Amino acid sequence: MVYQSDATAGFYFYNGTYWTQLGATGPQGVTGPQGPIGLTGATGATGPQGQTGVPGATGANGTNGQGVPTGGTAGQVLAKIDGTNFNTQWVTPSSGTSLPAQTGNAGRVLTTDGTNLSWAGTTGATLALQATKTSGSQILPLSNSTNTGDLVTYNNATTTVPAIGTYDNNGVFTVVQSGLYFVQAVTRCVDNSPVTSTTNQNLFVSIDNGDNSAVNSFHTIFVSANNVNYPAGVKGKGYTSGMYFLTAGQTIRIKGLTSNSSTAGTALKTDGSCQLMIVKL
Repeated sequence: MVYQSDATAGFYFYNGTYWTQLGATGPQGVTGPQGPIGLTGATGATGPQGQTGVPGATGANGTNGQGVPTGGTAGQVLAKIDGTNFNTQWVTPSSGTSLPAQTGNAGRVLTTDGTNLSWAGTTGATLALQATKTSGSQILPLSNSTNTGDLVTYNNATTTVPAIGTYDNNGVFTVVQSGLYFVQAVTRCVDNSPVTSTTNQNLFVSIDNGDNSAVNSFHTIFVSANNVNYPAGVKGKGYTSGMYFLTAGQTIRIKGLTSNSSTAGTALKTDGSCQLMIVKL
C-alpha cells in the first residue's frame, strides 16, 4: 500500500494486477440490538450514617381522659355502679369481720362454728376450764324420790378460755364454741362420825340445767362407798365424766345427791380436792 501525491492523491494497494485506490469511509450503519444483561455485581459496603434530621414541631395536646368522679370523703373507695364504662361512684367500704381478742392466744388458730370466730388450740384438745371448790359450805341432799340434785359450786376457776366457754365461778359453764367436750368432776366430803357412816356423792352432768331425770342429764356408773378401807379424809367421794357434743349457748353443770336415802351426807371439802375440768376436743 502506497500513498500517491503527484496525481490523484490517496492510498493505493496492488491487487496483483494493478494499483487500486482505496475508497472513502462510508456512512455509519444502524445500531445493532442490545446485548444480554450482565450478572449482578457484589453488594458494596454500607455507607456512613447520615446526619440526624431536624425535630418536627410539637403536636397539639390530646383531650383529657375520663378520670375519676369528683367528691368522695377520706377513706372511701371507687366502685362500679354497673357494667357501663366509667360509671362509678364513691362508696364507704365495709368494716369487715373483727378478730376475737388475741391476748393469751399465742400459737392458736382461728376457727368458726359457722357464725362466730374464736381461737382454738392446734393440738386437737384445749383445756377450757379448770375449777376447784375453796369456799361455801355445801351438803348434798339425800337420794330419794323427791330430791332431784343440787348444783355443786366450784367457785375457784384457775383456767378459763372465754373464746371457748364462759364460767360464772359458781358452777355454770356456758358454751361459746360448738363442738365436742369432755367433762370430768370429782368431789370429796368431810368424814362422818362414826366414819363408817360416811357416804359417797352421786354426781351427774346436767346439760342445760336438767335435773336427775332429764334427758339431758348423764349419770356415770356409781361406785358405792368403802368407808372402812379408805384412809381418813377420803372415805366419802363422788365422780362423774362424759363426752358431749354441744352448741353455742348450751350450759354444763355438775349436780349431785348424797348416795344414801336415809343417812345424811357431810359437807363437801373446800381444800381444792373437789375439782371440775372441761376440755374442748
